[in-house]
Amino acid sequence: MSKKRNTNDKIINLAYIGTGKISEFHIPAFRKVGFNISSISSRKNSKNISSFAKKFHIKNIVYDWNDLLNNTNEYDAIMIAVDQKVTVKILEKMIGSKKPILVEKPVSLSSNKIGNLLTKKHKNIFVAYNRRHYFSTEFAKKFINSKPHVCANFFFPVMNHRSLYQNGCHEIDLMNYFFKDKQLKYHIPIYFGKKLSGFTSIFKTKRGDIVNVISNWGAPSNFRIELIYKDEKVEMSPIEKAYFYKGLKIIGRGKNNGTKKYVPKLINESKKEIFEKTLKPGFYKQANLFYNFVKYGKYDNRLCTLNQSKEVIEIIEQLAPK
Repeated sequence: MSKKRNTNDKIINLAYIGTGKISEFHIPAFRKVGFNISSISSRKNSKNISSFAKKFHIKNIVYDWNDLLNNTNEYDAIMIAVDQKVTVKILEKMIGSKKPILVEKPVSLSSNKIGNLLTKKHKNIFVAYNRRHYFSTEFAKKFINSKPHVCANFFFPVMNHRSLYQNGCHEIDLMNYFFKDKQLKYHIPIYFGKKLSGFTSIFKTKRGDIVNVISNWGAPSNFRIELIYKDEKVEMSPIEKAYFYKGLKIIGRGKNNGTKKYVPKLINESKKEIFEKTLKPGFYKQANLFYNFVKYGKYDNRLCTLNQSKEVIEIIEQLAPK
């Protein structure tokens, strides 16, 4: 539920940079948790910023995002949701504001460029990997933590090489969020002719988890994560929903039916997202955690740090070099 602010509470102002499609999901979530969108800005001479501001009832338009650095007293935090090609350039300058920043994933398709930002010693930058904030993710993480080890399968059929970096990064981030201290033990790239078209990889953790990562580009399938321990399994397919199974139900033993069908027994499933009918999954929780950090200084490890976002791209570079 949204916060009921005391009239004496300080309003938390958010300077928003970006007018793309993803912003249409972020802004309602930010407002729901208590942020005031104090200004909207974009690149200089943006053609759609006026219509965007009107659509979302934002009165203050900063026509060049660079001007935000001259008015840092007018906002408490920053959101950057722009074309990935210019994200690093904007983030590098906005670090100078010394304000908490949430930036859309993956920040950059180069781990070196993200690493250069880390030298700025700014510890208040977080990356918007919204799938960390799904109820299904919380459900799955509790399952993992309740077991001594699991066997995990991550399958993501991205469309192409670039899509792996831009969208497959979500699943790699979830793998990092679920499993620490991983080592790559096995890797086979898949080629069609001379063109890389996927890979199969196996990671192992210190506690004994085996993590299979499979990507077949363009495969007619959905993203899927399986977590298995003995006769128990949590399956996320699609990622927004998690199902817990234990044991099998065997169907088709009769004399007139020689075919047996093995059906996992569904025991439980993750609950529905709050506001899922009006907000994109994960966006409310993510915005709420960022709000709590900005207002109260409360850090939650579900927020993805800039260094963690660098580790995501490093793994992808290892599995599918450019």
